[in-house]
Amino acid sequence: MIASETSNVITVQLPNYHYSGRTETHRIDSGFYALNYSTALRGEGSQKNYKAMMINSTRPISVYTLNHWTGSTEGYMALPVEGLGTEYKIPSFEPTQDDANLMIAATEDDTQIRVTFKSSSSVKYLSSYYSSSKNLTTSLNKLQTLHLSHSHDLTGTRIYSNKPIAVISGTSCSHVWHNYDNCVDLTEYIPPIKYWGTEVLVPDFKTNNNFTIKILSAEPSTHVDIYSQNRSIDSFTMFNDVHKWNFTHRLPLYIKSSGPILVTVYSAEMKYNKWRQCLQCQLWRSTEMNTTSQFQKYLTLITISS
Repeated sequence: MIASETSNVITVQLPNYHYSGRTETHRIDSGFYALNYSTALRGEGSQKNYKAMMINSTRPISVYTLNHWTGSTEGYMALPVEGLGTEYKIPSFEPTQDDANLMIAATEDDTQIRVTFKSSSSVKYLSSYYSSSKNLTTSLNKLQTLHLSHSHDLTGTRIYSNKPIAVISGTSCSHVWHNYDNCVDLTEYIPPIKYWGTEVLVPDFKTNNNFTIKILSAEPSTHVDIYSQNRSIDSFTMFNDVHKWNFTHRLPLYIKSSGPILVTVYSAEMKYNKWRQCLQCQLWRSTEMNTTSQFQKYLTLITISS
């Protein structure tokens, strides 16, 4: 899904896989414009392939993707190429089955990749097994992807490259809370560490007040303070670079840290008619925040696709 404020011309460079590397041109009006492509572009297994696409436009656009599964729909907003980076640390969630996924896409030829794993068990790629702190090194060309399918939570795994890359992390089947009936798809487009911040606002999602919050720190011994309604509710130093917190109180929260952090919120359920929806939300930078009075007003926008 492409959003544009004005009339626009976009070109889509499709991958060699399934689309033979062809380029499409679309003239669009202001508003939203849908592009539909084959599910063959989904990542599968642990392998290299060409499953990324490059979108260019004559004027600014926003790009959203949606994955439709039975009983669950997940989406993310893609970052522009100028918003990508060369160093990442990924959040994820505990998969219910062998359905956790990590995908890395190159924007340029001869991109060198190093993945330093953090996991309770080993991850297999080709004929090798990679345990925690072990490095997987490889190279990618433009629009080539490295996809790793595994059965573990890889939260805290670091990815390095010599040229800008895009990173997608998540699971296609997770139970955020044990009383949640169906497993859900939780996938996010990960921001590079250079854009993480030290002040994060976690808004009120109007759910049943059951949340899992994961905080990733970019630096060792990062101190974190958490406030709710101008009152301190927790304060700790992250000697481990991942902090998981099951939260059962009313939001919003204001989180302040001594170093860059990435906050991922997993909401147990959002009831819409008779359906339950599970929400994953990444929060990574709040700018121009008044740290003395924190915040008085905020706006939360939630979209639900039928």
